[in-house]
Amino acid sequence: MANIHEAAQRLTCKPLNYSGKIIIDAAVDASYGNAGGWPSHKGNDKFLYRIVRNCSAGKQGALLLTETNNTKVLVCEAFDTVLFVNGKQLKDKSKFVRSNNGRQGGIARCSRLFSLNVCQGNEYTLDKFISVTASRDCDTAPDQKAKKICTKMRQQGFNRLLEETRCAWSHKWHLCD
Repeated sequence: MANIHEAAQRLTCKPLNYSGKIIIDAAVDASYGNAGGWPSHKGNDKFLYRIVRNCSAGKQGALLLTETNNTKVLVCEAFDTVLFVNGKQLKDKSKFVRSNNGRQGGIARCSRLFSLNVCQGNEYTLDKFISVTASRDCDTAPDQKAKKICTKMRQQGFNRLLEETRCAWSHKWHLCD
């Protein structure tokens, strides 16, 4: 809440009656389009952007940089991840994957695939730190800013972000009647 460019997700899985292989797919996806939506694009069902670049962002992340068709605003979606088993951080062994996800004209999705051999009763947690930046909002390249934000969030940890959000919402609720 303090930074509109920050978000985080936590996925926790505790197999109760299963031991074996699971795959977690953490991704950024820009394979959507405008299906006749906005009045300024009357009936235009084409994509509102072009893919500029997609790549791995560090050892555990990925980013997708796009440019809007009309206004030429650069938009970057980036993420970084941390994986834990029973609260202990695991060494990253994810695989970076690109796909066009059915979209013509470029790779529209990039992800980190985590293939894990899980054991019944253990708790597996994936923290995903996400940043979305745009060239109209920042004085540096949006992809560089997004990577920097993700790295900072990863270093500070999920619990700090959660507590910051709780405090901000608590303040907002106290202002309501």
